[in-house]
Amino acid sequence: MRIFTAALATETNTFAPIWIDRRAFEASLYAPPGKHPATPTLCSAPITVGRELARSEGFELIEGTAAWADPAGPVNRVAYESLRDEILGQLRAAMPVDGVVLGLHGAMVADGYDDCEGDFLTRVREIVGPDILVCAELDPHSHLTRKRVAAADFFTVFKEFPHTDFVDRARDLWRIALATLRGQVKPVMSVFDCRMIDVFPTSKDPMRSFVNRLFALEKSEEHVLSVSVIHGFMAGDVPEMGAKVLVVTDNAAEKGAALAERLGRELFAMRGTFMVKQVDETEAVDTALAATAAKQWGLAPSLGKILLTLALYSLGNLIMLRLIREFGMSVSFSLSAVIQLVSVNVVALVFFGERVNALQASGIVLAIAAVALITLGPYLQGR
Repeated sequence: MRIFTAALATETNTFAPIWIDRRAFEASLYAPPGKHPATPTLCSAPITVGRELARSEGFELIEGTAAWADPAGPVNRVAYESLRDEILGQLRAAMPVDGVVLGLHGAMVADGYDDCEGDFLTRVREIVGPDILVCAELDPHSHLTRKRVAAADFFTVFKEFPHTDFVDRARDLWRIALATLRGQVKPVMSVFDCRMIDVFPTSKDPMRSFVNRLFALEKSEEHVLSVSVIHGFMAGDVPEMGAKVLVVTDNAAEKGAALAERLGRELFAMRGTFMVKQVDETEAVDTALAATAAKQWGLAPSLGKILLTLALYSLGNLIMLRLIREFGMSVSFSLSAVIQLVSVNVVALVFFGERVNALQASGIVLAIAAVALITLGPYLQGR
């Protein structure tokens, strides 16, 4: 079994004035065939994971070029076409192959190309023909165009934002690819367009719980191979930009379409609730100034500050000795921790204008309540 792999990726902000040329790729990541480092990068994990599996599974891996440029503006036409044609030439030289497994981003735009990945995948398909497996890993901040869906057999997509899972999703990509080549599954993609633009951080609810459900569905639902959310990339001004749900099934298109629509409508119903709290410029400046003032005060040398610190330290030790005699060591240290917690927050509020949020305030209250129960519990029980 012979499988070709390569990577070509960047994230294009079409509003940015900084164009990407070939030197930008060479400065970030440009690895000719076989020269990719052992450590995977954001969009080249299919290559490094492919190497591991080629050794363990015994298939032949043919590596093409891996190229990545740090996000900026549109890609220079010559840069895109030269890198694209370089990889396509390597694929032609490798033919015949049983499959093509690619690392892409999904939001690359070049001069003359609104859909670089769609263009690239279409040309790959023209080379290998309709019966050879073509698949790729994508970043969720991508544009899932009809052209690229038509050209590929399936995609896997990072589920996490921040993108902590690109290696795991590359493993999913290869798992489905190898199962396909062995005749165990027949991947079919179903896409639902949510028709919305939003930001979906997965480290907090509601998106955290939603992504956990995607993982659960992949394990529990028969014929479901992969479920992903395409977040879209709002800085890419292209016709098919926006959030979509992608479901890959084992030859169960109707089930995939129904599941994609159900999940997509759930996302749409929660629109506007995903973003982290935003602050205006006044609050941001005030917070920064308060932090700066606290740091300057803490670092500034002062004899009075040293004497005050020694006095408070001595007083604190005397109080701790009394508390230990009265309540025992565990209760005393708990009381000390809560007293310090409250004192630090009072100083931060009174002198530096810092404020805790509702969740932090709840934590402080719970800490006080916990220590109160620990301290007063024996007396409340009649001890």
